[in-house]
Amino acid sequence: MAIKFDGTKFKNGSTVVGNLYNDKIYEGAYKSKVLCNISGDKIYEGAYKSKVLCNVSSGKIYEGAYKSKILITIKDAQKNVDGNMNDATVAAAWLMLA
Repeated sequence: MAIKFDGTKFKNGSTVVGNLYNDKIYEGAYKSKVLCNISGDKIYEGAYKSKVLCNVSSGKIYEGAYKSKILITIKDAQKNVDGNMNDATVAAAWLMLA
C-alpha cells in the first residue's frame, strides 16, 4: 500500500507514520524524533545537516552527496508515496517511510 500525504501527515491506511514540519520529516504522529532534514535538493540524516543521505536532480534520486549512483526515479518513487509535494520531499518520504 502506498504512503499517502495530505499536506502535513504521511499515512499508511489510517495510521500516521510521519509528519512534515519546517522541511523536516518526523517519525509518527508527533514531532518527537526527526528522521530527516530537507534542504534544497539534498536530504540529510536526522535534525542537523551533517550527513547527506541522498540528493535529487533531473527527476532522479541519487545516493549520498554526489550523483554517482541512481537509487530510483521520482516517477517510480511516487508509486510508493502519493500526494502533492516537491521532488525533494518525495525523495525524503520514499527513503524514510516507504
